[in-house]
Amino acid sequence: MLRFPALGAARAAAASGVRTPGLSPALQQPLQRQQQQQQQQQPLQQQQKQQQQPLLQQQLQQQRAAAAAAGVGALPRFGALCFSTAAASSSSSSSSSSSSSSSLSSSLSSSSKFSRHSVEGRYAHALFAASSAAGKLEEVQQELQQLLLLLQQSPDFAAFAAAAGLAANSQRAVLQQLAAAAKLSNCSSNFLFAAAANRRLQNLKNIIAAFDELMP
Repeated sequence: MLRFPALGAARAAAASGVRTPGLSPALQQPLQRQQQQQQQQQPLQQQQKQQQQPLLQQQLQQQRAAAAAAGVGALPRFGALCFSTAAASSSSSSSSSSSSSSSLSSSLSSSSKFSRHSVEGRYAHALFAASSAAGKLEEVQQELQQLLLLLQQSPDFAAFAAAAGLAANSQRAVLQQLAAAAKLSNCSSNFLFAAAANRRLQNLKNIIAAFDELMP
């Protein structure tokens, strides 16, 4: 089984409040300082959030109106950027892209567990489109099954995916280690980075399940 990076395990344990006596003080101290800083910043962040809430609501309404006018779904910004970049690298196979589009639209039946407009459905469709354009559908599916196995068998990785308080750069550093260790494709790596940037790693299990439903 793929080993979860030690750094990721330490950060996941710190974020979830789990004591890790086996870790060296050199790792424990920075993690404890980070946790203390986050706790101190919470009151200020809550105050700022309350002040910004009316503006954010207005911006959200404008975005929804623009999306409705364009007839498109609310695909996460980072996800759209990463996946479209991955798809553009293999855009030479236009016939493959057109066939994958028809397959994509017909793969989720009315009995599907996941709606196309749900969080899981949007990420699964975006990953399916990028993987299909790159000609790596089966490879990505195998990599996702490897991640699912890691979720099920590694408490450290499960805690890391569920943790919401980790800094974005810390999450990305851990995921880069994981992608390198597992030799993940660009499609799978970009998917993980996008999910982490949008705080959607906690939906990883269901996104993988939704992706499996799209497979022919």
